[in-house]
Amino acid sequence: MSSKTYRSIIVSHQARLRCFLHDYLINNNDQSNSRSNSSDSYDSGVTDVESVSSSGSESKGGGGGLHRFQNGCVIKLIITSTSLSLELVYNGSIDEEKPTYTYYVKPGTIDEKAKQGKYQIEELHPIFIKVNFEHINPINTFEFYLIRHGQAEHNVLKGMSKAFSNKNTKLTEDGRAQALSSGKHLKDIVRGKEIDYLFASDLNRTSETMGHFLKGFNNQLMDKSIVILPCSHELTYTKNSHCDGHQGITPNENISTCEPGKTGKTLLTRQTIDSCDTIGDLRLDWSFYSKFYGSGTRRKRGSEVSKQCRDTDMFKEAIEYITSKEGRGNKRAKLSSLLHDMPQTTRDKMSNNLNKLNDLSDKSDQLKEGANAFAKSAQQLALAQKSSKWWGKGGKTRRKRRPGSKRKGQSVKRKRKGSIGVSRKQRCKYGRRKYHRKTKKRQRGGNQE
Repeated sequence: MSSKTYRSIIVSHQARLRCFLHDYLINNNDQSNSRSNSSDSYDSGVTDVESVSSSGSESKGGGGGLHRFQNGCVIKLIITSTSLSLELVYNGSIDEEKPTYTYYVKPGTIDEKAKQGKYQIEELHPIFIKVNFEHINPINTFEFYLIRHGQAEHNVLKGMSKAFSNKNTKLTEDGRAQALSSGKHLKDIVRGKEIDYLFASDLNRTSETMGHFLKGFNNQLMDKSIVILPCSHELTYTKNSHCDGHQGITPNENISTCEPGKTGKTLLTRQTIDSCDTIGDLRLDWSFYSKFYGSGTRRKRGSEVSKQCRDTDMFKEAIEYITSKEGRGNKRAKLSSLLHDMPQTTRDKMSNNLNKLNDLSDKSDQLKEGANAFAKSAQQLALAQKSSKWWGKGGKTRRKRRPGSKRKGQSVKRKRKGSIGVSRKQRCKYGRRKYHRKTKKRQRGGNQE
């Protein structure tokens, strides 16, 4: 069986990319440093001690901490069953010029604003790590292009306005331009290689970024669906531990407002429910995401068994999705070849059987439609007979009362006095016969005394 390379684009977030690097690079670096004689040691370029880049800018890892990525940056990540390699292929754009912020750049980058002290830069050199991914087929290679979303509405807010910003914020005009520029740069890097899958997080700004990115990269990919990838959402970066297992209150901008498969308004708050089936001209596929959360979402998990992001990551989930899709394709190919190898007589019999099944299916549908029509007409007839009995011609009619009046029950005493509404049988029952029985009992009692 020949080897296969699957290429995908994933649009994610700042802290999610930093958490990934922390888990795979710094943690692995610590383990390899503890085995100084191991042949698997490597230099990741990410350390927790003071270092100086070739551009002359100083930086600190901050006790295992990582620096920041620019908006629209592109990272090339290649994963096999035995290795992981990473390279920053496009720097992106900076929207927050703060002297204390340090951003990763490609080796050899010269930045005038960094020289002026508006922010700091740190070169991110290509990284190669020997790892063991048991769930990956050795003949397969997974090539991912990781993109940080463009500038969003919450990125330009400050102070209390940022704390109380809108949920699930969208891109700004600058953010859309940044995504378009990233797409144009990656087009020159990829050079016509086929992209198999598109992934984004459950927050709208990543899907929007993908849409504008594809306009600059390849418009033909607009026909593909964007697969919403679990565990790719934004979160808080924690430099001393696994990010997904140590989260506090989720900020508004990181709360997804999407409810896949639902539209309308909530009964209590009357807020509009967005199914998020499309973003612009792009279709969003939530099926894999919903299955991960037990037929639910990150905010509201379903009743079925769900998974936890602390036990996995977005790349493992992306590989699982690709493998499952390709597995189905292989089964179809095997079935097609099997049918092709069959004798013509066998194929003709199978074709005849399929035609008979289709005919039976059509007849079943017709019978079902007839049964529904009969049930509907029977229901209408029953309603017509009911209305005719009470209000129409024939049948008994109810005696009308004045509006607001109450129905008065007739006591036995009333029935004895008057004959209105009392039948002869009732008079006998409650009148003479009952009276005579009582008098006879009294007379018998007197005689015995």
